[in-house]
Amino acid sequence: MLIMARLCIPFEGARKRKRGEQSFGFDSFCDTGNPTPLTGSFQDKLKALLMFAHPEAVEQGELQCHSFQLELHRHPPTSVRLFVLEEDAETSTCRRCRYCVSVGWGHHIICSKRIHFVLPTKDTLSEVQNICLHANAEWSKKPTAGSKLVNTNRCLLHGVLHSNGFGHLLRINGFEGGSHFLSGHQIMDLWDRICTALQVRKMSVIDASTKGKMELRLVHGVAYGEPWFGRWGYRFGQGSYGVTEQMYQRSVDALHALPLRLLLPRLAASVVKSQ
Repeated sequence: MLIMARLCIPFEGARKRKRGEQSFGFDSFCDTGNPTPLTGSFQDKLKALLMFAHPEAVEQGELQCHSFQLELHRHPPTSVRLFVLEEDAETSTCRRCRYCVSVGWGHHIICSKRIHFVLPTKDTLSEVQNICLHANAEWSKKPTAGSKLVNTNRCLLHGVLHSNGFGHLLRINGFEGGSHFLSGHQIMDLWDRICTALQVRKMSVIDASTKGKMELRLVHGVAYGEPWFGRWGYRFGQGSYGVTEQMYQRSVDALHALPLRLLLPRLAASVVKSQ
């Protein structure tokens, strides 16, 4: 049985924020020198970045939560809020990270802290009181009626960084996942800038991205020779069911070499008729 510690980020304080709070441009946040040049170790960079964040009150007294207001555009004024939750692994019921184990990092020394980056949707921020997440797994149980809790399935972004500089991108949702203003590409650009500014050592992601009912891992692999996440430097790490990188690449190359008329016979026939 997997025991998981539930962490809650409250939204009530963020909704009551006074006007005039410092905000940052979404497209330039964590770009070079924004909000400040980050130097030193990973922990030093994170500490310097959080100095510009607004502290949030949390129920668990030992946890620390901060937030950044990111401005999309001024006319009309539109912004989103990025939450950063620091989790103490020493007091967690799940000290070992199962994501590290699944990607082959299980031999790493257990870090003292995990830092969660959460970007909720606008509807989530305005309609619910808290968002709940787990240290070692996303919360799949549906909240009970009247609880006003929501899991990270409705978040635009959920990434976690360990204090050793390794991390995991757990969830990203664009327009098809409930976003009103941000595409998946824009959200990934934000996450990539954060990781670059903090000089994250390695980042893992389980590539389950889809477009409609199509797996982008295959579609982009055939069209561009790399998965959708490859735009940001992600490469094959560890396959399931014993699939190696060479096996995966041969499969993508075989699909890429197939004539389009074999994959889409009806489309090919219509093209011939139109000619």
